[in-house]
Amino acid sequence: MNASGRSASPAVPTPSKRSGHAARRTGFPSCTMCTTVHDRRLPGRGLTPMTLDAAPHLHPAVLSPRPQPGRHRRDLHQSSRAFVLLTCIVATLALMLSLPAGLQAAEATVIVPFGGGILRDDAQTVAAAAARIEALRLSTASLGRDSAALFSAETPARLLSLTAATFEAHTTATSVVGYPPEVGVAVNIRTTPRGGDAATALRAALRAPEKLELREGILLHTRENLLEARQLALDAARHRQKAGTESESPYDRRFAALARTLRSLDTLERALSYLDGVWRHPIILAADMRQVVEASPEMPLGWTFLGEALLQLDRPQDAVEALDRALALPDAPVRARLARGIANLRLDLTALAVDDLSRVLREAPRLAPAWRARGAARMMRREYGPMCEDFIQACNLGDCEGLASARDAGHCLAPARPQTVKADD
Repeated sequence: MNASGRSASPAVPTPSKRSGHAARRTGFPSCTMCTTVHDRRLPGRGLTPMTLDAAPHLHPAVLSPRPQPGRHRRDLHQSSRAFVLLTCIVATLALMLSLPAGLQAAEATVIVPFGGGILRDDAQTVAAAAARIEALRLSTASLGRDSAALFSAETPARLLSLTAATFEAHTTATSVVGYPPEVGVAVNIRTTPRGGDAATALRAALRAPEKLELREGILLHTRENLLEARQLALDAARHRQKAGTESESPYDRRFAALARTLRSLDTLERALSYLDGVWRHPIILAADMRQVVEASPEMPLGWTFLGEALLQLDRPQDAVEALDRALALPDAPVRARLARGIANLRLDLTALAVDDLSRVLREAPRLAPAWRARGAARMMRREYGPMCEDFIQACNLGDCEGLASARDAGHCLAPARPQTVKADD
């Protein structure tokens, strides 16, 4: 999600002149990850009144007047208590937009603190990911009222995946809020229907179950990383608060690693727009996936997508190397072994191809491309009986191209059809 610049906005109401913390109220969404900011305005850091007044829609959680001389210690104590109490998730006020078929988009803002060893860019990555998930969650409520969505979404995770496939997220504003040493970055996200028509986007998503499953896994990992990143941001902020300086904390390195992972997951999810049976733009996909595996080499899906792109670019040996890396990691997807089996077939390594594809079919016996690929490998090995069985199974599942080619070559002409789907001979 690319951060856009601030847009001109109406004047902000003047904060309360009472001492302590005065929450500013506007007609815009409030923050959802209220990792709040310090309430003192000091020179430096570019935190001028214009910085905040130019973006009232970011709704900083806490604002109060400039501290007076002699009140620094008491204000610091009050701010510390408020900072700890307000570092929590608060209810998000959504901006609901009217869309076709009763589907609704939403808007959410998240503020994440930074400073010390936590960089602003990393905090912005976390805030943007959290705001997107929150906006999608709000849109899910309306999507869940659609009968087709309810019928296809067996779990809340699948419903969220369907929502993400129906709505795309846009960063509408990004700004630094708060006062040193407690500053944060606020990101506002708004969801809109893909292609401008939510009903059409929903139908397209329902016709692509493979992409829904991939997106579901990516979103699951995104939410898991956000939970940890949110807690680390709060722990690091408390550490800086206790130390009274912008010193580094023991949480900073892990936070940076989680931010890198979230950026990689975002790239993976965006890549799904290229998937349409095969990958469109495999050159672009390969370049994007190289960045993913360099930043997050522990991510098997990045290696898998890279291997599939290289395979489409007719580089089977390079594809095998990438897919080997994917399969050496925990939770490697079945599609990684399928792609490696096809790559081995391209390299005329038919024994390895049959082994990979047989293992795929034991896990996913209704995967037509695996039946067809194993049939092709057995054709090269001149194992015509098993070859015909594989091609017929693929045809039963909707892929009859291999069977047609075999019959054109004079094979598989008998009318026999297997009664059950089995993975091995």
